[in-house]
Amino acid sequence: MIFFDHADRERDAPEWFASREVEEALRQIDTFLSLGARERAQTDPPPVWKLPVGRDVLDALEHRSMGLCAFCEQRARLGAWRFRPPAHAMPMAAPDERIAYLWRSFEWPNFFPICRDCTPSPQTYFPVDGPREGPPPRPAPDKSSSTGSFWRLPLSGDVHQTIIGPGQAPGRSPDEEAILYHPGESAQPASAFRATLDGALIPLNRRARETVKTYRLDRAELVAARSRVARELLLRLEKTPDRASESLHRLTGLRTDEAHPIPEGLQFPGFAYLVFRQLLADALGRMGLERPLSLSQIMRSTLSLERDVDFPRALTESLAAFQAEDEGTAGTGEQAPEAPQPAPPPDDTAARRAHPRIAQIALRDFKSLEAIDLKLPAALDTESDEILTETSMEPPSAPCLLILGENATGKSSILEGVALACLDAPARAALAESVGLSPRRLTLDPRYMGAPEQEPRDRASVEIVFHPEEPDETGRHLALTARRDARGGVFDERDDLPGPRPFVFAYGPNRIYGSETLDTPWRHYDTLFESGRRLSNPEAWLVELAQRDDGALDMVVAALRHIIQIDGRFETIDIAPDPLEGDALCAWIHLTRNGPEGRKSSVRQRLAFASSGYRAVLALVCDVLQGLMADGASVYEARTSNALVLIDEIEAHLHPRWKLQIISGLRRALPRATFLLTSHDPLCVRGMRPGEVLMLNRHLRDPDAVDDGPSEMEVVERVSDFGAFERLTIEQLLTSDMFQLVSVDDPRAERRYAEVARLLGQQAKAEASGNPDAGLTAIERDQLRAFHEEVAEGMPAGVSEVTTLVQKAVADFLRDRRTLDATARRERREAVEQEIRSFLEELLR
Repeated sequence: MIFFDHADRERDAPEWFASREVEEALRQIDTFLSLGARERAQTDPPPVWKLPVGRDVLDALEHRSMGLCAFCEQRARLGAWRFRPPAHAMPMAAPDERIAYLWRSFEWPNFFPICRDCTPSPQTYFPVDGPREGPPPRPAPDKSSSTGSFWRLPLSGDVHQTIIGPGQAPGRSPDEEAILYHPGESAQPASAFRATLDGALIPLNRRARETVKTYRLDRAELVAARSRVARELLLRLEKTPDRASESLHRLTGLRTDEAHPIPEGLQFPGFAYLVFRQLLADALGRMGLERPLSLSQIMRSTLSLERDVDFPRALTESLAAFQAEDEGTAGTGEQAPEAPQPAPPPDDTAARRAHPRIAQIALRDFKSLEAIDLKLPAALDTESDEILTETSMEPPSAPCLLILGENATGKSSILEGVALACLDAPARAALAESVGLSPRRLTLDPRYMGAPEQEPRDRASVEIVFHPEEPDETGRHLALTARRDARGGVFDERDDLPGPRPFVFAYGPNRIYGSETLDTPWRHYDTLFESGRRLSNPEAWLVELAQRDDGALDMVVAALRHIIQIDGRFETIDIAPDPLEGDALCAWIHLTRNGPEGRKSSVRQRLAFASSGYRAVLALVCDVLQGLMADGASVYEARTSNALVLIDEIEAHLHPRWKLQIISGLRRALPRATFLLTSHDPLCVRGMRPGEVLMLNRHLRDPDAVDDGPSEMEVVERVSDFGAFERLTIEQLLTSDMFQLVSVDDPRAERRYAEVARLLGQQAKAEASGNPDAGLTAIERDQLRAFHEEVAEGMPAGVSEVTTLVQKAVADFLRDRRTLDATARRERREAVEQEIRSFLEELLR
């Protein structure tokens, strides 16, 4: 926190600040800050801070910090850090503070190098005394500028211009009092911190205490490493007290002139400075002298003292006293102050984020699923995930899984199993009684899988493993077993979670809300288990929310804005009376639509009369937020909670434009929620990433592959190896292994191709008998002719024999592929490809 070079910083901003990407980001800031007050309040700030910072920025920061983290001063992998957060500054005293400090997003003096361990949690934590500063006043439009009218921001072509005014310290603002110290802020750091021999950094005032806690400068490994530096300094001074300036240079990097290089392996120079300063101050007292001991003058003072014959003796006495005091054996009998114990991170949402995040799911004999295993990553790859360029709030760090498959493959069963396992026993019992759910109905029954001779399984199980909170922890488990008995069955559970269970929200394909506001304990997940259930009417909740806190309504609308797709420009949602309903308060949406000849019209519409797709999305998001806010949490805390959201048939009720964006929109609205979704629609695959899509395939089990285990004729398997599916067109997705359609044009093609192999065999027998048309109807002959022509189009002319062989190989594959498991289907495809390749190689010889 002590050593950071701010000299001439305002005049040497890296070239990245003048790049086109930064200029475009500044335009987005300008557009956002130019919105009307209500629309801006109901819109998330543009996530311009997701723009990757240029390498020249980090190089310049490392140069100013001697390659060290500017906060803990250890040598580690560093990143560029904004001291004042670019948005959603916490703690948030008022909703309008969520835009603080967007206007400082590209302020060069606001950047510092930081290591991962010092990064605050939450990352937007920035406490202040009193109100926060607001956006700077908007300047008059500059018509002569080609770059537009920005808010005191750096413009292309003037890389040295920054928001900060001349001479203004980067961590301070004339409009607010920051509590945290910024690196290099004080020329007299000894007034804020004291160092001990055991490596403790003792805060001496409120700002220092908050700084140590926020950046976790009391971490055990830091304390131990700083103690080694302090002891090395004392050892050097004991050996050569008359050359104290050399020790000062070696341990702090302070030097008499630019010719002295920075010592190799330097770490914790600020802590070493504090120790040295305390020793020097004590020695000066013993000598009856005074010298300036600030960062800029302590080296000069040390050099002058080295010329005093009494200095080595006084410094040696100070060393002994310092060690005695630190060990609690000073003559006064007072013990050295205890090192501060690590405090929990200053995270207002810490409790919300303590809810565990799913890592693995295993279902055994659960409904139609004999054995299915799923894995979810701990977090997204935030370095390469393009969703980060679109999101706001914070990076979507939770995984998402989209489950595809035909009807009756068990997609909904996975969601039901996860939901039941994550609910606690009272909630599960209440749900079961409400929807008539019996454990007996959850166990696999082979009679429905083509094995009528087998009895239903005795039990079904769902086991969930959660990601550990700390790297050295093992995964935590949650297991549910449904056992059949004569009375219907019982649930058994095993729970070794040290904290709360996940927030669970589960929805079936029918997500329309009714006229009632529901308060049943199962309202957030019963629609998944009974299709006739409806969601709670969100309008009454929105009205009540606005009456209690209009700013909370604005933040809910900001979340909805990521998801809602309408014909026109969505502006705001407000609460106002409806004269047609006795002036009852209702929710209204305001939008602008484009008319002919560029004319625009403003439209005001009741939410209750919106389309079914709109109401389905509105009801779902409001239901999640209402549930997350039930314990008094703010909208921000709700949106950044570790929730688990299960949605069956995510595409239901939605226009194709919505289907393309619904999943990414949900992830932007709830960036820390884990989504498990099912779908039949290839449009929903758009925006998914490798590892986030799987397909359930129901196929006939090979009797020869069964040993002593169960031998049902049909089983369900998980298929997830789809290659680079993000490059496929919608038609290619439909005919790929994800959806397995033969044709996207003619619904009869699937049935026709299934018959081709049989017809080819029948025709071959007829030809062998000398009557090619025997046994084939006119329709069947036309069907074969069309297939011959389709394959022949891709073959060289005049090779009817090879064409026939290829036709037979293709037809066999199309006939069988829907009945094979993934491994057999891949092997069959490879065999067919090799067979065709061999035909063609023989042809070309």
